This record gives sequence, structure tokens and C-alpha cells, in this order.
Amino acid sequence: MGLDVSEDAIAAARGFCQAAGIDSELMLSAFEAAEFESPLDVILACGVMYLQPIQELKLQLKRCSDWLRPGGAMWANFRHPDTSFSKSGVLRPDGLVEIDERSPQHAGGRFLFLERDQILELVGEAGFEVFNSERTELWRNANTERHVWEAVWLRRPG
Repeated sequence: MGLDVSEDAIAAARGFCQAAGIDSELMLSAFEAAEFESPLDVILACGVMYLQPIQELKLQLKRCSDWLRPGGAMWANFRHPDTSFSKSGVLRPDGLVEIDERSPQHAGGRFLFLERDQILELVGEAGFEVFNSERTELWRNANTERHVWEAVWLRRPG
């Protein structure tokens, strides 16, 4: 089961699955509108959780927990404030940083940057247990641009 709001992303995922011989069900839907007939075993949230204001993120994490069967797992990554462009913008009241021209390749983007302890608190409030976490650092553009993520492996108790 795949879910995305972008027709292009769904088409790309469909092409990947077909090329790999994977039988898949892909849904074009906003996260908030998605419904599933039965509980999910696993949720993979790659590159999406740090695009939400903090209050929406709290609701989405709770929704993911509710979608999972008891014992189901989730993997998610979050942007960390050590990312080089995290200070290249204006902090909005909703917790997102709106990136400005100091980081031209990200200008206009809105990102949520969270420390590890903040992430652990949020996922705990959503009803998850953390069974693994790691910090990943990637340098790009001739080592001038630092990207830092915190990834968490979560389980719905039960």
C-alpha cells in the first residue's frame, strides 16, 4: 500500500513496483483523508514528517499509530537542527523554518527541525515505543551543505 498526494509520485512508484515485479496498491490521497480497510503491518514515512507544522505532525503520528495493528512497526526520519540550512530562514509560529535566499537551493521551503529528545517525546505521546534510532549525516555540494536526520524505528504496543 502506498499513499501520496502527488500524481507524479504515484506514477513513479507504480513504475518502480512494476519493474521490480511487486504487486502494490497505490492511493492518491491527502494523508488526512486516507482510510484503510484493515490495520497496517508497517508504515514507512521517508522525507515527509519534517514538512509538517508541529501540531499537524502530532496528529499525523497519532493517526499512524492508530492505522497500525498492535505490534505493527513504523520507520520515520526527521530533520535535525544541525542541518546547515536550518538557520537560513525565519522561524514561523507553527514551528516550521521558512528558508530564505541564504540557502538558494532550499529557498521558499518550509522545514521542521527537531532534536532527538523532541522526536522521542512526540512519538511517545502518539503511543509508540521506540526500538531503535540513529542519526545520519550527509555532506553534499562539495562538502559545503550538511544534512542531518534522526531516524526512528517505532512499534505500536500490543
